[in-house]
Amino acid sequence: MAVGRQAGLTPRLAESGEIDMNRECLEGKWKQFGGRVEEAWGELTNNQMSILAGRHNQLAGRMQQQYGTTKQQARRQLRDFLARNRAWDPLKR
Repeated sequence: MAVGRQAGLTPRLAESGEIDMNRECLEGKWKQFGGRVEEAWGELTNNQMSILAGRHNQLAGRMQQQYGTTKQQARRQLRDFLARNRAWDPLKR
């Protein structure tokens, strides 16, 4: 006996796609965390490439979390943005 089903709370999230969006948001938060760790490691080891990669992952994670995009969509959008804005310096926040 499912209590939620008795109360008329059927799982409608799967129909509307909200579960997929929530999953993408969670993955985005995880990607941001990994990016922060990678950035901190780069600062600790004085490795500019690790710092940049960490910031790149954080930005892609924020996009994924905010808009519920997939990893591939977030990477593509970020790559397109960086191609359009070549003068943008990610080291200067």
